[in-house]
Amino acid sequence: MTLLHFADCVRKQEGAVAARPIYARSLAIMRKTSDPFYPYLAIAQSKQAVADRLFSLASKALEEKLGPAQWRVSTCQLEWAVACARQNRKEQAEDLLQRALAGFDKTLGPDHPTVLIGQARYWTVAGDREKALQYLTRSVQLDQVNYDIVDNPDLAALKSIPEYRSIVATVTKRAAAIGP
Repeated sequence: MTLLHFADCVRKQEGAVAARPIYARSLAIMRKTSDPFYPYLAIAQSKQAVADRLFSLASKALEEKLGPAQWRVSTCQLEWAVACARQNRKEQAEDLLQRALAGFDKTLGPDHPTVLIGQARYWTVAGDREKALQYLTRSVQLDQVNYDIVDNPDLAALKSIPEYRSIVATVTKRAAAIGP
């Protein structure tokens, strides 16, 4: 779980005031590491117009710095797609998802955990739980242990589905077998 995901959880459980220092710390870390992923803070604060502008700038900056065929560019586009899906902007979200997937195909491949879990997050937020579960199931079939499945706030809508709970149990069991 990233610091930003932790801040999202705190915001949901204790409110925005309690989460603000965590968001501020996350932004400070991002700035120190010269990471152009500042859009996450805007999203966390529900400032979608600001987030769109920042995602656009981050995506362009990453492409200029790293080139278009780099997994971080695709990750930025995937995060932007998820943010658009949250706002029910389906056309823009699906366009961004397709751009991200095209980039991932060139860099990580379609069966990488980042790609599979990213698609599961996207389809959960977009309201297609069946597709989301297909991607999570595929990830587990490939014997990948990834805790992003367990605590990701974008996947929270799946918690009541027995198949999702089974996937989480499998991932948790595999992680325990690996050890700390």
